[in-house]
Amino acid sequence: GLDLALSMVEEDLGRETARNVAAQLVMFFKRPGGQLQFSRHGQASLSGRAALQDVQRWVLSSLDQPHNVSTLAQHMGLSARHVTRLFNQEMKQSPAEWLEQQRIFHARQMLETGVLAMKQIASQCGFSSVDILRRAFMRQLNVTPSQYQKQFF
Repeated sequence: GLDLALSMVEEDLGRETARNVAAQLVMFFKRPGGQLQFSRHGQASLSGRAALQDVQRWVLSSLDQPHNVSTLAQHMGLSARHVTRLFNQEMKQSPAEWLEQQRIFHARQMLETGVLAMKQIASQCGFSSVDILRRAFMRQLNVTPSQYQKQFF
């Protein structure tokens, strides 16, 4: 339905207007056949106990840092095992899964603007290389960062 509507907007008002409408709707301007629309699910939102919310805020303010379950545990003053248990109970995912999800969400936002090079995006999102960013994108979204970005330009 929305793909057809965007096609009609493009036909009547031009490609740039259709691209702007797609961006406002937070969807691809044109997506490959078989590719589902990406949702904002997984975006940075705080949940769980106060201690988890505190560590989430801390991580989100410093995504470029090499966070892992040990650094989260150290920040919280808990054991890595206990932090993992808390995340699994409250978030229904491991700390590593949550962290990767947040990094990918941040990378998606940066890719949608088209301003920074892939290496800068990887670095600012806490990925040690473009290849690791690409692998995480494939795991989370089943597309590469370049394929994702092309859908917005």
